[in-house]
Amino acid sequence: MVQATRFSLLCTILFAMNLASTPLEAYFTEPWPWSIRDVGLTSNSFDAFENATAAYLHSLYNATTMADDVTCVRDRPTNTYAARFIMPLSFHVAPDDCFGQLVHVPGAYFYGPGLKRFMCSVLAAPNATARSDLPSSRCQHFLLASLPLVDVCAWFDPRRSDGNYDVYYGTVVLESAAWAWSKLVYRVVLTLYIGLVLWRDYYRHYIPLFANLRDLGIITPTSCHYDVVFGDPTCIVSSNVVISFGLYVDTLFGAGYMGVAILGVTQFHSVRLFVCGCLYCGRTVVCGLLAMQLVSIYVNRYGNKAAFASVDPAILTIAANVYGGSFIILCAMTPVMVLFHQLWSWLIPTNLAYEAVDCLPSMLSSALALASVPIGCSCAMQGWAARQQRHHKKAFTLDRYGHASFNDMKMKVVHWLDKASSLSVDGGSVYRLYDANPR
Repeated sequence: MVQATRFSLLCTILFAMNLASTPLEAYFTEPWPWSIRDVGLTSNSFDAFENATAAYLHSLYNATTMADDVTCVRDRPTNTYAARFIMPLSFHVAPDDCFGQLVHVPGAYFYGPGLKRFMCSVLAAPNATARSDLPSSRCQHFLLASLPLVDVCAWFDPRRSDGNYDVYYGTVVLESAAWAWSKLVYRVVLTLYIGLVLWRDYYRHYIPLFANLRDLGIITPTSCHYDVVFGDPTCIVSSNVVISFGLYVDTLFGAGYMGVAILGVTQFHSVRLFVCGCLYCGRTVVCGLLAMQLVSIYVNRYGNKAAFASVDPAILTIAANVYGGSFIILCAMTPVMVLFHQLWSWLIPTNLAYEAVDCLPSMLSSALALASVPIGCSCAMQGWAARQQRHHKKAFTLDRYGHASFNDMKMKVVHWLDKASSLSVDGGSVYRLYDANPR
């Protein structure tokens, strides 16, 4: 009798569903295409655009529409979002100290030269009268490879009884319904392809396994049936270059919503926004997977495999949600953001320096930084293992061809939970004999 253990079957179904639905998990943050409305504001000049966009965002986000305890909010019907920071402006901030104040302002990570100059001029005003003579808002275009991505504005609202100011950062996502539907079609196709790879490279091989165990299996008085434990197919997906590249392209498609994820990660008032932001930023795990695959191709072609250790894809996914959020906090809430302020202007002509920024250089730089983490961990793990072997040499070692420690983290958890019905044994004797003498 040959049968699959129910617990492992349930777990592998959950694993497969999670892997196949990875592209669609973007909709935890992004709106579905049928809810998208074209809200892009057309104008003949930058001044007209600035006035219209600032007025539009101010009508959505102000002291009336936002409760006092709300710092970050999103309006899905209009596909806009905003963050607010309460700042006391009863003091004069010297121009040289402006950056020290910007670090605490929401959205300062995205500031281009125009927004920085506007904010610093307001902070440098000697008194409230001088501040009231300055413009109360400033906007900029946010581009990706010169293509419109979002429009952002920053503005002050001095309508508080305690004399403080509300500093707002608002964003209008420039996404048409047609583009949103195109993204959904792409993600559905990618989901179906992941399902095809799971079936072709993993699950369909269980069919001949069950048949062979039924027809050729060794039945003894002590073993009257076989319990087949289904495994975790994550490595099948994570080692597929086409899938990893497709997922990376999908992260570029969702670049307009990375801002709301970053704002969610950099606020600590709403647990839901923080968790959703970390999960959306965790999609950048594909940078690490793609980097590991490219390094694997290079190593397999040119050698030097001994310098790298294998990385558990489950641990890499969990770590991406941790260090992805930590990386965002480091870049968006510390002086490190000045590096990104320089990158915003690399692809912008001089005459548009105060009107627009392009996020392509910063996205590529962030992708390289995130991709270097698993490679660095792989080298460090291999170095540590080699050091341990040098310090604990044994007179005789027996290579293992089958052991419970070879399982990835998720399968170790599955076996631990199902330990009442499973037995841990070391196998691989036939492989050891074949390796010693194939004749």
